Amino acid sequence: MRRQVPLPWKSLDWRDVSSDQLEAKFDSLLDEDRKQGFPLDRAPLMRLSLIQIGDNRWRFVLSIHHLVVDGWSLAQLVKEVLLAYQLLRSNSPLALDPAPSLRCYMAWLKKQSFDEAQEFWHNYLQDVRGGVKLGFEINQLEHDDDRLGKTSARLSVGSTNALEEFAREHRLTLNTVVQAAWSILLSRYSGETDVVYGFVTSGRSAPVKGIGSMVGMLVNTLPMRAQVDPHANLVSWLQQFQKSQADARKYEHSSLVHVRK
Repeated sequence: MRRQVPLPWKSLDWRDVSSDQLEAKFDSLLDEDRKQGFPLDRAPLMRLSLIQIGDNRWRFVLSIHHLVVDGWSLAQLVKEVLLAYQLLRSNSPLALDPAPSLRCYMAWLKKQSFDEAQEFWHNYLQDVRGGVKLGFEINQLEHDDDRLGKTSARLSVGSTNALEEFAREHRLTLNTVVQAAWSILLSRYSGETDVVYGFVTSGRSAPVKGIGSMVGMLVNTLPMRAQVDPHANLVSWLQQFQKSQADARKYEHSSLVHVRK
């Protein structure tokens, strides 16, 4: 294991680039950076570029492989970079608290019983007939751009507040309500009452000190199973669904290798 590696750093001076050309040039730089990729046998899996675009204006590009950080820890990393920047600007001592080490999580992970986790997932997925089928295959859409697209919708403040109040009243998390809505939607479109789909966990529920501010790749994707009964009492069903989520989260550290066996 290497304790130190040189960090790839590129400094560019674009002060002579016109405003009309700046965005195209910047997009080209980003495109070239993406194509460069990261050799997985060469550390570090990150690089930085600082581009000066005016006398007091810069753009900073951080390129980093997903193996190194997840979205949760990226926010922590950016927070600390901005804090260090503010301290340096004010000529204050650059004193940051020691970061929790990912090694602590790895040490905890090695102590876990994967046989127990494998048994849980075996029982959890027992009798599952297959994935959710929505009446079409993905490859049917690959070459049909007219049938592909993106859409977005926003809930009003009133609707959001009502959902939050409903969740609090019945001791549910908002995540449970959203996951349950997705489960019902999949059930309705597939015609199945037993649906399984992938969900992403933060991996931050392990009882490891400082795990909330740890920088590393802790996220995991695991199966979520929902047995949708259109005649069940909604609140009772949601509470049972939340309990099922909580049970699965105890084993969110499981690799898909153990889940599939």
